[in-house]
Amino acid sequence: MLTGQSSIALEPSAARFLTDNSIELRSQLVVRTRLNLPCVRETWAMILERTHEVGFPDHLMWLHLEVREGGAFRWDEAVYDFARCARLGTLSYDEYVAREAGRSPDVVLTLDYHEKWTECVHRFHAVRRFFNWDQALLARFFEMARPLRAPEIGPAEESSGGSPPDETS
Repeated sequence: MLTGQSSIALEPSAARFLTDNSIELRSQLVVRTRLNLPCVRETWAMILERTHEVGFPDHLMWLHLEVREGGAFRWDEAVYDFARCARLGTLSYDEYVAREAGRSPDVVLTLDYHEKWTECVHRFHAVRRFFNWDQALLARFFEMARPLRAPEIGPAEESSGGSPPDETS
């Protein structure tokens, strides 16, 4: 298993572990009403790790570099970041730019926006393939990865006079 201190490469014996856990992950998302979130998130990250070879630019090394806290790997943050990127992959390029850079006519589009959007689309398709195009599983994955922190900056929603939405649900 990957830990905060281990190298990024998995041993060949991990393939069986990942296969068994991917089955468990699917059953947790389909059958159970209460998920074992740490197990689901760690397994998800390991399965993604297995699909890439060490050294490729789209490897998960960025997770190891950016989401460590006190030397420990933060799975919640890693999976949230991956899920957010994959969710942005459902947007058109214009929608992506509007969400990430705003709708101002002063926004200067660089190649970087297109590259990041392409990465988001790639990740969305990876998630979709992993869940065998099952819309219910996709919805559960994005729901599972919802952060328990301040909501993302986006257009303000107009209130209809009811109570505010629960940010932790």
